[in-house]
Order: sequence, then C-alpha cells, then structure tokens
Amino acid sequence: MFSSQATVTLGGVAREPHNDPQLARPASRATLQRGALGGDGERPWTVQEAADWLGVSRWTVSERVRLSEIPHRKRGRIVRLFEGELKAWLDGCELEVRVAQDGRVVRPRS
Repeated sequence: MFSSQATVTLGGVAREPHNDPQLARPASRATLQRGALGGDGERPWTVQEAADWLGVSRWTVSERVRLSEIPHRKRGRIVRLFEGELKAWLDGCELEVRVAQDGRVVRPRS
C-alpha cells in the first residue's frame, strides 16, 4: 500500500505527497451519473487536486499529462486523475497508454 514516506520526483525536485483529507470531497451526482468513477469507485481528481496531493504545481501535472508520463484519463480538454492509479505509479508501475477516437487513457499496467 501507499507509504506516507514516499517521495515524488517531478521536474528534478523531490517532493512529499500530501495526505490531506480536506482535499477529498464527495462525488457529485453528475459525476456519478456520467460513470466517471475509477475501477474502485473512487472520485476522479482534477489536475489541480492531483497537483495539490502530489505537492507540485498544476503546470507540472499538466505537462506530465501532455507527455503521457502520469496516469490520467483525457477526453477532449477534460483531464481526470485517480488517486489509486497515482499511488500505483508512485510505487513504480509502468504505464500503459491507450488512445481512442474519443480520448486517451494512461494507467498503470496490471
């Protein structure tokens, strides 16, 4: 499982991820209706929420999304990230990239 001692190295800078429960908020009804939840039923995070949790800037997360270097789901301009996938990525899982007509999915290999 995820260790609070893990560090994230993004842009050559090592940072500690945040475990702030205030960053998590319940899923909205619209999110639930769209079926945008992850495989474990977790609520998707915005780029800003993921950046806050990782302790890096929003720009850094956006750039990693653009380069497919961080797990995410992208459909059009909408980008969503999932805590469980980010934890697996931080634990060293390789990423699997799937590109479809309606978007891109980058997630840890099973």
